[in-house]
Amino acid sequence: MAAPTKALPTRSVVAIALLIVAGMVASSILYADAAKAFFQKYWVDDAAISFTFVRHIAEGYGSVAYPGGERVEGFSNPSWVGLLVLAYRVGVEPFAASQYLGMAFAIGTLLILALFAYLPLGDDRRPWTVALAMPLIASNAGFAIWNQSGLENGVYGFLLAAALLLAVREARRERAIPWSALALFSLAVTRPEGVGHAALAGCYLLLSDLFTWRRPTRRLLYWALAFGGLFGLYQLWHYIYFAWPLPNTYYAKVRPALMERLFDLDSPGWVYLLGYLKEYNFWPVLALLLPAFLSRRFWRESLYLALTATYVAFFPLVANGDWMKSWRFLSYFPVPVAILLGLAGWQVGNWCAAAARRFGGEKVAAALAIAVAAAYALLPLGMTYPGSKKALAGFMEDREVSAKGIAKRVKWWDKVAEKAALRPADLLYCDMDMGGSSYNWTGRILDIGYLLDVPMARHRYTKDWRRMMDEYFFTERQPDLIHMRRGWGQATTVPSNPKFERDYLRLPEDRKFSSIPNGNFVRRVWFERETPPAADFPPFVFRAGVGLYGAEIPAALPPGRRAPIFLTWKRETADAAPGRFSIAITRPGQALNFVDYSPLMGWLPPTKWPTDRYLREVVPLTAPTVDGEYFVYLAVTSDEGDRQIFQIPQSVTIGEAAGRQAADDLLAKARAAAERDAAGADEAPQYLRRAEQILGAKAVHREVAKIDRQRLETYRQAAAAAEQNGADVEAAGLLARGWRIDARDKELNKMGWRLADRLYQAGRGFQSRREWNEAYRQFSAACQAQPQHAWARRRAEEVRMLRTP
Repeated sequence: MAAPTKALPTRSVVAIALLIVAGMVASSILYADAAKAFFQKYWVDDAAISFTFVRHIAEGYGSVAYPGGERVEGFSNPSWVGLLVLAYRVGVEPFAASQYLGMAFAIGTLLILALFAYLPLGDDRRPWTVALAMPLIASNAGFAIWNQSGLENGVYGFLLAAALLLAVREARRERAIPWSALALFSLAVTRPEGVGHAALAGCYLLLSDLFTWRRPTRRLLYWALAFGGLFGLYQLWHYIYFAWPLPNTYYAKVRPALMERLFDLDSPGWVYLLGYLKEYNFWPVLALLLPAFLSRRFWRESLYLALTATYVAFFPLVANGDWMKSWRFLSYFPVPVAILLGLAGWQVGNWCAAAARRFGGEKVAAALAIAVAAAYALLPLGMTYPGSKKALAGFMEDREVSAKGIAKRVKWWDKVAEKAALRPADLLYCDMDMGGSSYNWTGRILDIGYLLDVPMARHRYTKDWRRMMDEYFFTERQPDLIHMRRGWGQATTVPSNPKFERDYLRLPEDRKFSSIPNGNFVRRVWFERETPPAADFPPFVFRAGVGLYGAEIPAALPPGRRAPIFLTWKRETADAAPGRFSIAITRPGQALNFVDYSPLMGWLPPTKWPTDRYLREVVPLTAPTVDGEYFVYLAVTSDEGDRQIFQIPQSVTIGEAAGRQAADDLLAKARAAAERDAAGADEAPQYLRRAEQILGAKAVHREVAKIDRQRLETYRQAAAAAEQNGADVEAAGLLARGWRIDARDKELNKMGWRLADRLYQAGRGFQSRREWNEAYRQFSAACQAQPQHAWARRRAEEVRMLRTP
């Protein structure tokens, strides 16, 4: 008996397939044309926040803003971060991976709509008009901009489209496998509001069951168990790992009085939403969707899609708008709207066909139905396309803050640190644009935008905010470099705190970064001293009214090497007015070739120096190219032109061998100090930095790394000794010094967890007895011992403001 042959597709099915393919190709071309301006060229700054966590997670540091930092969920797109972590581990860095994935997910979203158009819904009829509505999505400027921005918009739109397709198909099949639960779970862990789509889908599936079978089906039970099980397990892990039920970004952004904003049409959220609908001329498009609700075949699907679109539009009201241009939160709004439009066009075509049958044959009715349905589905493209082109051109002309742009700011701060002869890796940098900053800064960071900082996020909208910032900013963290800008600075209360002017110096506005008012600040402790250093010569007071109280000069330098020297000055009288500072290096008896330089790194003119402080400046010195013994000369010229010269007694030997020997001597001192005890390990870096200044960091990299390993071992041994003596808080402080050396060290992590758990339990005991001060002390020490102990940080913030001053 011959095997049965499979029926070939009918001509109408083939025609629909070809039409859908044509729609897919046209839509892909439209999208590529809009996205080409951004592909591998532009990443919004916020995307680099996720990239920072991707890198640290992939490299084994955990969910931290910087290696050795505290655990924090400073992102709200876990699935996107997870995808980029996988890409990072196979060798694709996040910037490139995000662009390729954004493009892939955008095309994938269009492909899902093509499947929606081709696959029959409950019978042999296919809503083919959905394919003709795809250009509404592909041509949307916001869809292209934000899919290619580096953020999660692409995968969110893709998962939303997949969830809609799967849910709609499952609703018509009692025994369908509930794959939509997996898509909806993925959506829920892509953005926090994604869980709302699961609630909508569940209601839609229940409604379909009640209308079709008069009862909830077993398929609905499996769907609920699948989504609830997956989401419940994720939330349990999330709560255990981060100690908070929601991302830190939620606590940092969501303000009180939500319901008031929802009914205030002048709120930023409403302005945001209405501006979007106006820019893209969506109002008449929304009116064209009405026929979809009048379809007896698709009214339930249409209601579900309409509620989905409404929920997408509702989120900006909750978020109170967005500071970014081109409506980031609404980039996937056209997805459910396009499907609805396709169903509406399909219904209008059926109406036309029914009317045509009264006056002509089936062929006439079919032709008219196809023509009308196609025109109806394509009509909104002409309405929205001009607005989309305008929005795209506007964004190209004035793009949102980019990660690469903020990286330039970090490079500028690198130069500031270099002026002060400090390493960025040793410094705490405070900023609010945490994408380019966190990804490119090699040291620690403090986010005054609160996204990456648990204490600030948890207290931002409380009555204790000012008091908390006074303690946290000026006592606990004490950032070395600060960039303040407009409302961010005002909201922190830092600039209005008297301690700010006391502790920080505002740098000259040679790099504004954006419109005024802005401010760039450095810690005064870098260069201000209350007492003079122990100098090798008596103070020398220049007639211009300033005195030289110390000079630190390398004993030797390689020829041509540029290295810093350190000079300590004091303004002797209130009317001192030196006009010019100069420096020269030469052999005895040779002519002095002075080079002018800006005193105190150019940050504070001598006429503004305080008279009660000693000021330590860094002056770059370029070694001569000829070997020999040299002396350094300083000249200070008054405003009247009176120049006075002083020779620093210490000489400098110029030569390759001499420079190497001087660096080796410093490394030997550092090694001996690191091996001695914890105090010696603290002392060692000053010798290491001087050795790097003589030969360069690359030349001594291996030796420095070995000594740092020894410092870490010394801290561990000292902490173990303190732990044995019952001094757990002291032991935690010792371990805290090791996290910046190697946060992945297994022994450090093992010891840190053991000690942190014990301190945490002690803190819980004090907390139960309402001894808030001691409880905070124990919890804070636990965070020092093991920064990954998120629960210790949570408890610390619970008791922080309950303490007595």
